[in-house]
This record gives sequence, structure tokens and C-alpha cells, in this order.
Amino acid sequence: MNAPRGWDNTTRQSAMRRHPSRFSLDEVNPAWTEVEDWRPVVGAEGFYEVSNIGNVRTVPRILMRRNGRPQTVRARIRSQYNSTFGYKETRVGTSGTGIRTVRVHVLVAEAFIGPRPEGSECRHLNGNPADNRVSNLAWGTRSENNRDAVAHGTHWQTQKTHCPQNHEYTPENTNFYIRRPRPEHGSLEPMTDRRCKTCARLRSGRRLA
Repeated sequence: MNAPRGWDNTTRQSAMRRHPSRFSLDEVNPAWTEVEDWRPVVGAEGFYEVSNIGNVRTVPRILMRRNGRPQTVRARIRSQYNSTFGYKETRVGTSGTGIRTVRVHVLVAEAFIGPRPEGSECRHLNGNPADNRVSNLAWGTRSENNRDAVAHGTHWQTQKTHCPQNHEYTPENTNFYIRRPRPEHGSLEPMTDRRCKTCARLRSGRRLA
């Protein structure tokens, strides 16, 4: 049974409890089966909350307008949209910061894992950038994030089958080498890269000509 569009997480969980036989393991979103826990968004406490499965909502409160009349802000789930790289983003703002676009996985990690260590990035352990459950997130180095992408087949280099000159990356036509760490770019460990042997021979031939 596929969940109808517009269902929020509470509705999905309720349906699964009442009719578990209607859902197959392939259809169930892992987040539907988790108990949703809410915590304040770091830096926007009292304005927004984020959950352990990646939802963001406004905090109900009373605001005073400039004309002196009160305005009620109701709790509601914030809309999310996909970034260019598939990350979930939303817009939040406070009276001091104004409206800004933020990535949801960073909000979840800051609220449930702890402050971001200096120079670290938020990793998606299963390779799905839209899966923002806290169990799927961890702080790590740029190198660890890149290795995750390579392991899951989502790194932009691993998806290339040919070099820029259209020579195929076959085992016989590929050189692998170790790239030195670059701490200034957040890379604290050596990385493996590859080069096309045919292009290297052509460049060498031009230099000798």
C-alpha cells in the first residue's frame, strides 16, 4: 500500500499501526516506523523545532504586531524542497537573522548529535542525501564524506566511464594515484584519484616532438 500524497508522518505511523499487513517492507519508509522526537533548532530556539526523522516545524507562539495587536503563530510543518545535489532544504528565520535557506540534515545533526566539530561535514551513512533520520547522520571529515560517496556510487568521479577526451576508463587504460591531503580545503587524509593512460601518452608524445 503506497501512502497517499499529503500524508504527514503521524498519519503514516497511525495507518501502519492499524493496518500493518497492507504495507510491504519495500514500500515502508524507515522514518514512518520511528517515534518522532522534537528538539529546538540550534540558533532559532523558540521559533522552530526539528525532529529526529527530518521534519521541521514552527513553534506556536503569540507575536505582537507594530499596531499593538497580538498575532497567533500556529505549529505547522515547514515545506522542504530538493537542492541541486538532492539535499532537503527549508527556509527558517528569526527576528535577529531574517529568513535564510538551511539544509535539513545539518539542523538534525546539530540538534541531536551535537555541535559541528571545526572543519567537519555532515555525512549521510546510507548514501541517500534525502534521508535525514538522525540514525543516518554523522559528523565527519571531507575525506570521509568523499569515501562515502565513492562507496555508494554517488561520487561524481565514479559515475564517469570516459575521460574528457572520450577514452574509456578500462583497467588497462587507468592509472591510480594518491592525492596528498589539503587541510585548507577540509581534506585531512590522502585520496585516491585516477588518470587516463592514453591521454598521458599523447601528452608525453607532444612534449617529445
